[in-house]
Amino acid sequence: MRLIRTIRPDALFAFDPGKRYQRWHKSDHRAAAYLAADAARAAMWRLLFEGQIIQYSLKEYMIPEYMFYDGAHEDENLGVDISEFVEKRVSGGAKYVSQFGPGWNNYKPHLSEVELKQMKDSVRAAIRMKGGRPVEGFRYYKGLPDSIGK
Repeated sequence: MRLIRTIRPDALFAFDPGKRYQRWHKSDHRAAAYLAADAARAAMWRLLFEGQIIQYSLKEYMIPEYMFYDGAHEDENLGVDISEFVEKRVSGGAKYVSQFGPGWNNYKPHLSEVELKQMKDSVRAAIRMKGGRPVEGFRYYKGLPDSIGK
């Protein structure tokens, strides 16, 4: 909340806490989703955490837009064209060696060239296409944080 009041972002990117119901997540994803939503809501109320206002001269702030993600595609209402970032997406995704591929059962920080290629191929295959273009999907929301789940 302090960061929100300090930075005053135009948008918040976070795991989706859910639309009309609690979304299932791994425990760390669920915690991050709810902490982000709770911080956004608290940051807009002038009398919450008044020490931030009194001691640091931080003013209340309402984030105007939200971009939620989590891999559940049924609530996505925005696809962002990532054509110019595909290789960065592939390289970044291939670093999740503890989550996918050969590191899942037997973690090792450095992959062989063959394993790295397998990881990159796996990430590339998972990129969604829409209208012939690679996209990342989000649930876009604009408005009061109290209505994030509506």
